[in-house]
Amino acid sequence: STTTTSTTTTTAAPRSFLTMKVGKGRSKSSAVKGSTISRENKARLDMAGRRGTKNFVDPNKVFCGNLPYDVNSADLKQWFVEQGVGSNIKSCKVIRDWKTKESKGYGFAMFLDPIYATSAIELMKGRKIKNRFIRLHQGKKKKVDPMLFIKNKDKNKERDEEEALIENAIDSVYDEKQENKKEEEEVDEMGELEGYDPTIINDVSIDDKFLFGDADDDDDDDDDDDDDD
Repeated sequence: STTTTSTTTTTAAPRSFLTMKVGKGRSKSSAVKGSTISRENKARLDMAGRRGTKNFVDPNKVFCGNLPYDVNSADLKQWFVEQGVGSNIKSCKVIRDWKTKESKGYGFAMFLDPIYATSAIELMKGRKIKNRFIRLHQGKKKKVDPMLFIKNKDKNKERDEEEALIENAIDSVYDEKQENKKEEEEVDEMGELEGYDPTIINDVSIDDKFLFGDADDDDDDDDDDDDDD
């Protein structure tokens, strides 16, 4: 008998390949896609402004609020050390009243890099210092109260008006003194003239007679001339 052997050929399905396009360099948004801290740090840097300008806010500085009044600068720095970020702290300062020297209940922490400051703000929320919840956030420039500007402007205006009144009063006194001095000089001049000859001042007609003669004498002279004729 003849045995027929059939050979079955199986054709494998074609494989599919995934093609990925890899770009050169880093994406601009790659720095902010890592974590919340990275995004917050970029936002803080954008809001900080340009160094050297009036509105610049140092991204290395963190505001520390709601501090116990018995906490000083050294205590605040030690608290950051206990939280595990002491090596990233440059300095700490608690603000005090310049008269009483007592704490105002807030201060500032200066970090070595903005990313450390951002990490402290994000990771230390809800933590306590001496049984008080500390508030950490980006410090802000103190805005100038427009009403304060108006009040200062009004004060300057009042000061200008007062100065004008004082100047007018001084001018009036000066003019009065000058007028009195002038009158005194005139009186002295009259006194000197009277010292020479009172008749010159009291009776000016004598001068007229001395210079021009008497009118009656002229008439007499005319009569004498008629008689001669």
